[in-house]
Amino acid sequence: MESLSDKNKIWQLDEVLLILFSSGRFHNLNDFLLLTKIFERVFPSAHLIGFNGNKTFIIRQLESSKKKNFLITVGTNFSISGDGRKYTINIINEKVLKNEELATAWKLYRKILSRLPRVRAFWDDYLEGFLRRLNK
Repeated sequence: MESLSDKNKIWQLDEVLLILFSSGRFHNLNDFLLLTKIFERVFPSAHLIGFNGNKTFIIRQLESSKKKNFLITVGTNFSISGDGRKYTINIINEKVLKNEELATAWKLYRKILSRLPRVRAFWDDYLEGFLRRLNK
């Protein structure tokens, strides 16, 4: 049974949609794993039921999102659909923005992704540099 505090947590499905909503791009699984790693570093673990790098859980949530029509797929790449955006906006309004700590993390994550280079080859350097700054 879910406790009241669990209702305010960001669950794995929520995380998938928040990441895709933030990026606004199509991603393959490897890129998504990298974005998940950053997301889970930025967001406070007390408010997050994350994947902890578990690829199987991520694939399961992506498939679940696809069945709910929250994702658009093109080959092996995926992005958020219109239905997924509506659902994600509700998550943002009901969970993220009502908690100051989550709202701050959300703004930081959006800032990180807004500066993500267009060329995939430059992502690793950019994101590794960001992770180094987080560890300081």
